Amino acid sequence: MEKLNKVSLCAGVLVSLLTICAAVDTIAANQTLKDGDTIVSAGDNFELGFFSPNNSNNRYLGIWYKRISTGTIVWVSNKENPIRNTSGVFKLSSDGRLLVLSGGDTVIWESKSAYSSRVYPVAQLLDTGNLVVRDESSIDQENIIWQSRPSNDICVRYGLCGPYGTCSNNNSPACSCLQGFETKRPQEWFILDWSGGCRRIMSLDCNYGEAFNKISGMKLPDTRLNSWYNVSMTIGECEMACKRNCSCTAYASLDINSGCLAWFGDLEDMRENSGGRDLYVKISASRLTDSQSYKPMNKKVIKVVLSTSVSFLVVCLIVALYTWRKKKRSSILIRKG
Repeated sequence: MEKLNKVSLCAGVLVSLLTICAAVDTIAANQTLKDGDTIVSAGDNFELGFFSPNNSNNRYLGIWYKRISTGTIVWVSNKENPIRNTSGVFKLSSDGRLLVLSGGDTVIWESKSAYSSRVYPVAQLLDTGNLVVRDESSIDQENIIWQSRPSNDICVRYGLCGPYGTCSNNNSPACSCLQGFETKRPQEWFILDWSGGCRRIMSLDCNYGEAFNKISGMKLPDTRLNSWYNVSMTIGECEMACKRNCSCTAYASLDINSGCLAWFGDLEDMRENSGGRDLYVKISASRLTDSQSYKPMNKKVIKVVLSTSVSFLVVCLIVALYTWRKKKRSSILIRKG
């Protein structure tokens, strides 16, 4: 009897362990996921949990590549409403809604769902990086209540190219460094992990001189990270303010033609956008290209230079001719004498 009890106990523990392992990618209705806990897709490719971007204390619920140690984010739920501390909780309600809560009961973000009373919902992180809410009895696409809009637009992934990196769907690879910057970890970029971003080729030196590289058609960097604005400044005043502050890394107009928006840290989450804005990134003045530093000479200056050069040549010819004739006359007199 005692042996039977031990067998039953072992079987129960084994079943419990198997249940836990099987549910590592799933959240059941009314189950909560606290800040610091995560779920992982079955193939160990993606992970879901709370995270903070570089140089920020804000917390977001997101999905990232688990195999990349630095965490390339592919989806963010509460992008417009960050949590200011680690009190965040993620849960699935019994009516099929995903909820991000702060401080216990304050709803920060929620999903919409086509709920049916006949459905018993579970949330599952698939190995494609897609988070789905489905009926726990089926994984058919027809029974998916909600899912997180995988897109062919790779640049929608938050911070894909890391600090000072910019993304373009028209380029291969999609990520590249801004002018004046280079990849921080080239080996990782080779395997398409761009999350390490870029670094300055030449560091800034306020005492030496700095300039701004104008980049047109850009989605501006994340303004939630170390940014500042002033609605009354002109774009010229904005440039001077950024130039005087050693910590300022870039600026742009707040609106199309007025105001000042400045950044004071790494520039994150940038992408090329045909309808985008002009961004002025601070770099060392010596890193400007010849085409940027070259300024055509004034026409009056060109005329003065040309006229001076011609006059100098004429004078040289006259002097040379006079010297030649004088030498020739001297030689004739010597022969006659």
